[in-house]
Amino acid sequence: MGIWEYKNFLIISLAVGLLSSGFIGVSQFVFADNDNKQEKWRETTLEDLGILQIAAHDFFNVDRCNNKNDKCAVNFENGKLDLSTLLFDPTTGEPRSNEDIALGGELRNRVSILIFTVSSELGGKYLELKEQFGEDLAYEKILDIYHHKVKQSFQRTFDQPFPKPQLGEVDANHNLALRSGHDFLPGNVIFNGELVNVFTLTGEKFNQSERKQLSSPLDGLFDEEFLGIDICIAPGFCINVDLLEADRSFGDQFDTTFSFDHFMEETSDGRYDKNEDVTKLLIELFARGINLT
Repeated sequence: MGIWEYKNFLIISLAVGLLSSGFIGVSQFVFADNDNKQEKWRETTLEDLGILQIAAHDFFNVDRCNNKNDKCAVNFENGKLDLSTLLFDPTTGEPRSNEDIALGGELRNRVSILIFTVSSELGGKYLELKEQFGEDLAYEKILDIYHHKVKQSFQRTFDQPFPKPQLGEVDANHNLALRSGHDFLPGNVIFNGELVNVFTLTGEKFNQSERKQLSSPLDGLFDEEFLGIDICIAPGFCINVDLLEADRSFGDQFDTTFSFDHFMEETSDGRYDKNEDVTKLLIELFARGINLT
């Protein structure tokens, strides 16, 4: 399915996926094991952002129409935390090749250092388990590992207990709520001792120290870089994405109950409070997504 057939893929990868952008200068980088943390605004680690980005791709893969007034979205995902983007081809339902799995599965899972670090590690672990136990048992074991990581990242990022599984469909309202996590995204990160754009891809992953870097603070705002970021995914193929506008237009196009600006206002105090609309939707989303029955 191209990079969301390239243009579509990238906009969704950026706009759906919980996680990818903002700017923090070198002197401002803080690591999770340090005590120098913001008290007013919540932050999370880059590793947790990567885990939640995989979860976002697991939940949603929406092709949007060019005309935002045309409600013709096609969701290629099933709203379940089943690692489908890592292990299966959504167009055929067939297992991916070992080579694709080792690289993190779908192209969406390789668009930034954040997500490539997590997706390729999960892929590598699955291949080890498959060699040792066979496909069926390996799938059960990798799901256990993945779900454990998702639960921890959810709790650390949203400061809420992970919900019990529940029945129910996920929809555009859940999608929009999940996009609120774009507030955390850092546009530049420390990688191999240098400050680089988060979309830099060299085939390498964050080391253990680098993945402890903290995100941008949750403040109800997008970092300036994401109001117009050029992303080149192939030689001669670059697009300019305004991530905030992409998120706002998603709510407009699909007539969500709440606007994206409403969610930004709710999180502008630096917290996901359990009585807020955005938090209620996130809790519902993950409760329904963890139920694979």
